Amino acid sequence: LPICFPVTIKTINQISYIDVHSGVSTTIDLYLPVIDGPSNLQITAIDEIDISPDGQIAVFDALAETKLSTPSGGIEKISAWSLFAVDLSTHDVVVLGGPFDGLNIGNPSFARTSASRIAFDFELVDDTGTRTSSGICTVNLSNQDSLATISQYTPASTYQGFPSFSPADDGITFTETHDISGVPIPRLNLS
Repeated sequence: LPICFPVTIKTINQISYIDVHSGVSTTIDLYLPVIDGPSNLQITAIDEIDISPDGQIAVFDALAETKLSTPSGGIEKISAWSLFAVDLSTHDVVVLGGPFDGLNIGNPSFARTSASRIAFDFELVDDTGTRTSSGICTVNLSNQDSLATISQYTPASTYQGFPSFSPADDGITFTETHDISGVPIPRLNLS
């Protein structure tokens, strides 16, 4: 299985990985796919990376920025943490979600036994960037079904994040903090 690590430099965004069996290292330049005309989407920082159990796909979160035209003819810049995937054999990059105004999504984690299931955290933020709520979501990538979601709408000082599947993929553990002091690690059952 490969080991991935991000390389984020002001003008270069790459994922480098080492195949531990062959010892060969590879660097992938991250570009963003153009779907409908020229893309204004840019990755400015990479954070968390996880590799599928079969070693074929890496999911990662990145701070992404885009510019959108407003109804008044101006330009609005949206910057938010977003989810991406890269095929480690073809180097094709896919946007899984984001950037969305007022929503950060990140810290992706693959299931232990399936390359099609991921978990990630999300947080809603107001216009000042202050978190208003957060939660955990699990998704089946092969059919886009949400397997389970736990969310905390109040108080904003509660943060749920950093999900991880159990060894049998029958649950998700995640951190939950209240006003910076941690609490026991909760579990979200998926069965």
